Amino acid sequence: MVKKKVSGQTITIIVLGILLLLTIGFGGVYAYYSFRSNRITGRIVMANLNIQFQENGGASGASEMVLSNGVNVVPNEFLQNTPLIINNNSNTPIYIAVLYKLNVYKLDTEELVSYDNSVPLIKGASNDWYDYTYVQEANGTQNVYRCLITLNPQPDEYKEITVIAENQLRLHESVGDEFQETSINFLFQAYAISSESLDEWIDENTSNNDKCKIIMDAISESYDYDLRFTTT
Repeated sequence: MVKKKVSGQTITIIVLGILLLLTIGFGGVYAYYSFRSNRITGRIVMANLNIQFQENGGASGASEMVLSNGVNVVPNEFLQNTPLIINNNSNTPIYIAVLYKLNVYKLDTEELVSYDNSVPLIKGASNDWYDYTYVQEANGTQNVYRCLITLNPQPDEYKEITVIAENQLRLHESVGDEFQETSINFLFQAYAISSESLDEWIDENTSNNDKCKIIMDAISESYDYDLRFTTT
């Protein structure tokens, strides 16, 4: 048998090849874990929303929660929230709309970050809720609100209505990189309108989007187009 001698150049090439593979492998693993290790921790607490129906409508105070862990927010990751529940005290069947918004601040400068709210921002609401973009035209101005709306009237009885169940809240996968390394303030506020007052415009043939617009237009008009988030 003839043994071939391995030259020094060949050995050098082999060693460099192994080092390159190790560098690529370690670099990929490091990039993955450095991203995934920036996860949301801790517990997020949301106050319950309380609907007291009066005259044409009803409104709750705002429910607020804050994420300020100094970490990247990973879309579609469960945030370990306590449940967001509406206490329905209405004496007539109602449609409910939960308006929500996110105040996003850069950690280093506390500068308010702008984002596109024409797309869903959160996930986790039960199937009873429809995520809708409401464009309000009033007094020559245009405001855009994100809403979770019940497509079916809620009965006139005291009832706890779950909006987002425990440990189900997530940021929607449509949110962009502007949410990384931020402090996020979530605000939710519920509004209600009598379903019977809208029977003339809503029937079984009304599309979900049209139904949501009719509901939000009625709520908006009831509150003189002032859908601000208020605390109680």
